[in-house]
Amino acid sequence: MSSSTESPSVVGIYGIPGSGKTFTLDKLKHGQLSEKLIFFEGSEVIDSLCFGGLAAFKSLPKTEKAIWRQSAINSIRQNAISTGSMAIVTGHYMFWDEEDGAADKALTQDDLNTYTHIIHLDVPAHTLVERRKNDIERGRPAYSAEHLQKWQLAEGAELRAICGQNGIMFTKVCGDENVATEVENILSAFLEQTSGSHLTHALASLDAGLGKTQLDAQLRTVLMFDGDKTLISEDTGKIFWELARPDWADPLKALFSGPKMYTDQAFLQAALLYNEIHKSDFDELCGKVASIVRLRPELFTLLQFAAASPHTAAIVVTCGLQRVWELILQQCGLSAHVKVIGNGRTTDHSVFVTPETKAVLVRHLQTSNITVWGFGDGVVDIPMLTAANHAVVVVGGPSSSMETGLRSAISDPVAPLRHARQTLLPRGDTSISPRVDVMTLPIVDVTRPEFIREIFYPAARVTNMCINRNEIHHATALAASKLLATTQRDARRSGPSLREAHHQMGRYLALTLISELLGAEEVPGGIPHVQGHTTTGHRLRDEENTLIVALMRGGEPMAFGVNEVFPAAAFLHAKTTSDLKEECLEGIKTVLLVDSVINTGKSVVEFVQHMRVICGDGVRIIIVAGVVQAEAVAEGGMLAPLIQGDGMLDVVALRLSQNKFTGRGGTDTGNRLFNTTRLE
Repeated sequence: MSSSTESPSVVGIYGIPGSGKTFTLDKLKHGQLSEKLIFFEGSEVIDSLCFGGLAAFKSLPKTEKAIWRQSAINSIRQNAISTGSMAIVTGHYMFWDEEDGAADKALTQDDLNTYTHIIHLDVPAHTLVERRKNDIERGRPAYSAEHLQKWQLAEGAELRAICGQNGIMFTKVCGDENVATEVENILSAFLEQTSGSHLTHALASLDAGLGKTQLDAQLRTVLMFDGDKTLISEDTGKIFWELARPDWADPLKALFSGPKMYTDQAFLQAALLYNEIHKSDFDELCGKVASIVRLRPELFTLLQFAAASPHTAAIVVTCGLQRVWELILQQCGLSAHVKVIGNGRTTDHSVFVTPETKAVLVRHLQTSNITVWGFGDGVVDIPMLTAANHAVVVVGGPSSSMETGLRSAISDPVAPLRHARQTLLPRGDTSISPRVDVMTLPIVDVTRPEFIREIFYPAARVTNMCINRNEIHHATALAASKLLATTQRDARRSGPSLREAHHQMGRYLALTLISELLGAEEVPGGIPHVQGHTTTGHRLRDEENTLIVALMRGGEPMAFGVNEVFPAAAFLHAKTTSDLKEECLEGIKTVLLVDSVINTGKSVVEFVQHMRVICGDGVRIIIVAGVVQAEAVAEGGMLAPLIQGDGMLDVVALRLSQNKFTGRGGTDTGNRLFNTTRLE
């Protein structure tokens, strides 16, 4: 649908006599798009070309009428080429006399070679009867409502089929009110598609969805998911049309397996199909589809993890309906954290998510030094997977097209698919076979802690001495975290039993997140081996220059667990900032500030500010906690300015909590740890 001299955009407005073609054309001439369009009444063009005008034309034999119709459409095409404008043409598909039953087809092959889009006006039969009766100027025959309805249905069905066979965009506009406005909205979408501005809209949607400030500063990693057959096992488009039109045999499958494949034109045609459903019915159907499907639990965990991370975001970029996916995420409580870019009706928005659109969005993120993980299942996702820094092919069953597409992408000499793995879902289903082969596309379990850590705690961020940039590290979604959190939250535990649980949490965080952040170094001189020789051993980097500060009294048990893993580190009890004296920090490179629970963050902020006064930013501070309230580290929280502005500060937690509850008396963690609830 280019505006080049080879393929001018020519839009036919069709409908049986009385459907309002001329009225619609007149409205468009005075509408907002009038300067971008040129207008032609088909019969007027014939009148100007044919010897003797329209009256003489009507008396000609059928073969000669076809010649003049061809001349008319070719004249219109040349006008569109010379002006570079989109041409709007009213025309007739056929005339059908009720008395003799003869249907005379008026559409020529030249019409089919010229039209790029056809809009069919579908007006209620009773309205057609009234309009034809009141049209004194044209003197139309008084046909019955039954005949007019039959004529209109046949014309619409035949036009749809012919347009599909000839690569012409087709849609129908139903009703007898606001038809001109709906046609104008559709023409606006046609103009945007020919200009390619849908890509601009897609990029703007991405920036708005993730937040431009995040793109500029905070955001480091984006998980980009396809929707259908990736995040869920179903095809929402197929379900939609099964509900909307049970009599249709999956129009989307026929469309995308046709000559247009997955081009802009195909997605525009899909949007036009959705346009034909009344807006209220469309919204209701989207809700029904969303209620039927469920996110894959393995990928739902990744979405939750990304939602809790201030430096990682997840976004769904789908070739399906944006509205359906917004509702799916809303049902899961993720709509505030995971944005959707998808297709829809042309009257809703003009983002056409094609395979190339997905790749463009990946490259756009990468220009801001953002690492992109792509997750997809089908051929339409291959450009996204190829462009992404890391790619995961979601395999839920056999697909010969995806198999062929992957092999081609992997062997592409210019831009091969690299850094790709595959995950077989649902996990444990032995009937699912891997794509290609497991040497080329290694299998990965997306639920394993190692994989989750690879996304959210990549080792590449660790330098020889410290972490390049500050951030929040937590293990909320990991199985180990859930097990440890259970012992901590169990109301039956208190005193020594609860202190032991906190001790184990400290050990776990020290062995995993803290060690990963700070790195390890070889023990000088090695360690004695059980076989009698000296071997290489490791300890925390600069362990002897590390200070563990137990914030009293709730932080002590966890701090002891941390100290068990880092035995060479110094240990200090601190109830107030006055307990952390200047001499305590002499020669110290890293301070581990340990507390059991961080609610508002007020106490730890005071300790951090106190240390910065004493030694500036020469000391790395890691705040270590069992639980951190999400609001404390979110935008506007007390810890947020420190995390964003202090390049030598990180937060490590077993889990982030959305629970705003603050313990008192018997629910206070300190009282439970030391069996002092009766003293409150």
